[in-house]
Amino acid sequence: MARGSRVTITSKHLLLCFWIAVVMTFIGSAITFDPNAQCGWFLLVASLATAGLCIPGKAYRIAAAVMLVLALSAAYEGLSACG
Repeated sequence: MARGSRVTITSKHLLLCFWIAVVMTFIGSAITFDPNAQCGWFLLVASLATAGLCIPGKAYRIAAAVMLVLALSAAYEGLSACG
């Protein structure tokens, strides 16, 4: 890396994380038959959704907060199904 250059997270990177989380949420509905996979999958979705909380648009922040709550509840459901 050249001297004086910085790596910054732009809105494009945050939007990419947000939309990956959206797609993974829909894919995650197909793996709910395995509780361990459901827990891990939706914890990953929740971690990606937290990036959406930093997006400047108000609608994205609201959608990311809703997705975060839904992903955490789905992860808890998978965890509690394990026993």
